[in-house]
Formats: sequence, C-alpha cells, structure tokens
Amino acid sequence: MHSNANQVHRDARLYFAEGDLVLRAAGSDGVHLFRVHKFLLKHHSMAFKDMFHAEDGSSSDTYDGVPVADMPGDRAEDLALLLTYLYNPSQLSFKRLDPNKPLELSGVIRLADKYLLEPLHDYLVQQVASDWPTTLQEWDIREAELQAIRTVAAEDKKKYWELVPEPVAAILFAKEFGCSQILPAAFYQLAQTNFNLDWNNEWIQNDEYQWNTRLARWSLLEKDDLVRCLHGFQSLVDYRIDAYFLLSDQCFPPEEHDEYGYELVSKNSKCFAFLAELVVVVWGRGERRDPLRLLLDCLEYERYPQLSKEHFPDGLCEDCRDSLPEAVARIRRALWETLPSYFRLE
Repeated sequence: MHSNANQVHRDARLYFAEGDLVLRAAGSDGVHLFRVHKFLLKHHSMAFKDMFHAEDGSSSDTYDGVPVADMPGDRAEDLALLLTYLYNPSQLSFKRLDPNKPLELSGVIRLADKYLLEPLHDYLVQQVASDWPTTLQEWDIREAELQAIRTVAAEDKKKYWELVPEPVAAILFAKEFGCSQILPAAFYQLAQTNFNLDWNNEWIQNDEYQWNTRLARWSLLEKDDLVRCLHGFQSLVDYRIDAYFLLSDQCFPPEEHDEYGYELVSKNSKCFAFLAELVVVVWGRGERRDPLRLLLDCLEYERYPQLSKEHFPDGLCEDCRDSLPEAVARIRRALWETLPSYFRLE
C-alpha cells in the first residue's frame, strides 16, 4: 500500500494541456500537479516573475514535456485556491457564515502575501470579515438571522454550530490579517458561549441534545485573548442599566431646593418604581453576559407578571411608554461603542 505522500494528483480544473509549466506542491493526500501558463502568473505577480526569471533554464526536471517548478512550503490546497483566483475568479466563492472559513482561508492568504497578490489578500479577508457585524444595526440583523438558522437546524436535526460563525477562529484571523473591526462582535459572541462547550469535545459533538447550541474553539484561544475575555465577560456581567435613564423627560418631577437628581426622582416619579422593578426582573431572568439582549427585553414589560396591574395599577405613563424604545436604543448604542474598552481592544 502506498502512503499519501507517494500519490500524485493532477488537478483537473488547473491542468491545462497548453500550459508551459507544472507546479508541484505537497497536499494532505499526496503530491498535486498544476499545469499552468508562466505569462499569466508573471502578469499578476512580480514575485512569480522574479522566481521564474531566476529559474529560467536552470531546471532539468520535467513532467509531461514541460519544466517542473517545486513549491516548497506551499500547501497544494492553498495553491489551488490561489490559481483558481488567477484563472477563474468567479469560481472562488465561499459559503456565508461558515465557521471553518477563517481557518481554511488563512493559508491561501499567507500565500497571497508571499506572492504579492494584494487583491487576492483583500478579497479573502473580506470574505471572512463580512460574516461579522461592525455596527449595532448589523449585529441585530445577524442575530435575527442566526435565530432563524437555529430554528431550522432544530427542525432538521442539524448541528447549529456548524451553520454559524465561530468566534475564536475569527479572533485569530482578525489579529493576523488586520481586520480588527470584527473583534468586538467576535468577543461578544464568545461571551455567549459556555466555556465547557468546546468545539473539539467529541462527546459534545455527538450528543444530540447539544446540537442546538453554540460551540467555540476554546482550546485555540491565546493567552492575551483569554485575558481579554476575562475582562470583557466580567464587565458584561457587572453591567446593569439604571432605571433613572429609562424615564421620559416629562416624568422627571420638578426640582426642589433640598432634593436633586436621583434622590428626587426615586421618591417622586410615578414610573421610577415600575422601571426599577423592570430592570430587576429582566436582569434576574436573562443571560447576564448578553446585556444587549436584556435591554431589548425591557421593551416587553407587558409580559412579566411582576409588572402586572396587580402590582403596578398605573403601569407606565404615556410619555414613558412612548420614549422607552428610543431610550433603550440610545443605551444599546452606547453599550456597543463601549465593547472595545470592555475587551481591552483599544
């Protein structure tokens, strides 16, 4: 039986009969051969141009009647993607929200850097970055999409974590390839993942009861990023909005000479007690490391028994009801802007 290292594969899509050069690279399943055109590679890459200029006439190794150029250190799988970009860029497409995408594309991006193919570098980095929101509005849209995916995955008995982006791989990718704009969202999503739910845990992978949850590649997390997680997770747990900031302007009582600000409001505003209890209820029942979600839950105050007419006959005044959505939106925007500070990304 031959080992994989001794197997030779011609890549059917990248072996051109009229090509004047064979590139030879090692892959996970043996040696791969790509028959290509020197002029095309030199046209796109000064690095290829210099490499072929230095090798012209110096190689005696041939295959199928044309010279062979060995590509030491270049994985065949990565080289195939690079050549696909040069020959058929429209075929270089990737699945949205693929959790493996950052890991699968890292090698070919390094190859693009090696051969000075900046457009390929930029295109592939964007393929990963586009899966991660950089604004609160994008975050909310993607969260709604992920919730829909979770529902469908449960109905179809599919593993939810295989259908959504994975944060640790994205964090490592962003740090290496300079797309730091995705880091706040990646760290925040990581905060929603139980530390015991590791991607490489085979028991969890095979436990059908765990299929509808999120996993993370915790074991790949580097020391400095783990420290960022500890800071960020604690900041999220400690975060709690004060009911004072949920009141409408019209609900603030007039100031008196011996009472000001918070003390005055807490004693005299009809809605303050309701909103204070709302915060207690929401923060007591929800995921403390997801305050963006908790703030949205504050808008659903009518569904909480603790805030029923039995306990608060007057409920919220009309002004507070009308202004609450904007108050929550304003506070959520401020929280989103604070995430880089929470995770020590600044």
